[in-house]
Amino acid sequence: MDIRQFVHECAGVPKDEISEHTILQKELGLEGDDAGEFMVAYLKKFCVALEAFDFNDYFDLEGGFNPNYFVYLLLVKPDRLKKKDITVSNLFDVAVARKWS
Repeated sequence: MDIRQFVHECAGVPKDEISEHTILQKELGLEGDDAGEFMVAYLKKFCVALEAFDFNDYFDLEGGFNPNYFVYLLLVKPDRLKKKDITVSNLFDVAVARKWS
């Protein structure tokens, strides 16, 4: 199971720049639609059930900055502003388990 090869092909990053500690969002710049397409491809390739996966916990949506939505999140749901990291190692562990936990 070569997760690094998959990340290389889907994210367009040289394989030698991808390690188990590479963070998809911060180091590879995966966000919004690109992140959605990546995760769908990952699901299909590695037969992972993503029922427990909440896209908004990990990725920002693409599009313009909406100051009203930002203020709403800041005041009502500040925890939604902090995103969880996904590393290549996380992808490997999830692929082995075949489910997001």
